[in-house]
Amino acid sequence: MGELLARIRVVERKAKREMIPVQSEEFICDYLTVNFEKGRVFADGSEVHLTPIEFKLLSLLIANRGKVLTHNYISKEVWGYGEAGDPQSIRVFMASLRRKIEKDSAQPRFIITKVGVGYRFADE
Repeated sequence: MGELLARIRVVERKAKREMIPVQSEEFICDYLTVNFEKGRVFADGSEVHLTPIEFKLLSLLIANRGKVLTHNYISKEVWGYGEAGDPQSIRVFMASLRRKIEKDSAQPRFIITKVGVGYRFADE
């Protein structure tokens, strides 16, 4: 019985991790459009191809826009673990995401870094 409960908890945890809440099926901000239902992203009218992790990161940031998300929180929500999360891995994914959606990744409009803390998606 204990093993069954453990397996159920694993399935629940995995399902929760894959579901990132959003307010609507489409998000539009300036030149960025994200269709959550179809998993498509457009920047300046052109479709941007994101990896599944990049899409989860972007969805998480948008769902919490204006709030600073810590490295541990991001690790827990996207990969399923918190304290052991590697900030360097998150930095690499964020840099890649910025290159794909920002007009100037050196001066980002959407994904803002809070040094030593985490990231936030800019308020509209």
